[in-house]
Amino acid sequence: MTGMPYLDLQPLREAVEDIAVVVEILETFRVDALTRLDLLEQASREREPTTVAREAHALKGMCLSIGAMALAQCCIDVESPAEAGDTTALLQLLPSLRACTSETMGELDRQLRELGQSAA
Repeated sequence: MTGMPYLDLQPLREAVEDIAVVVEILETFRVDALTRLDLLEQASREREPTTVAREAHALKGMCLSIGAMALAQCCIDVESPAEAGDTTALLQLLPSLRACTSETMGELDRQLRELGQSAA
């Protein structure tokens, strides 16, 4: 992975001062992102590049809104071949997308713990 941060919450924290709201946004992101990833992976296996492109685009937007820059880049990497209809490339990109998601979710968990401590 590039030197991009898995999760940079500073812009979100500057825009949303209430820690409880930040936590709610991040928890919603976790559920929605994992759901979209599952849909994206299923569509890749079923060789439906239009659905993959749509899900990758939506996930990218979600990532950018919370500062998950590395995962947003992975979504861009998936979105391009999906738009081109390259289902072989999509299947090859799934492991790196899943790994980046896992790293991002680990960082999300860590930062949620920190936010919980600062709210206490």
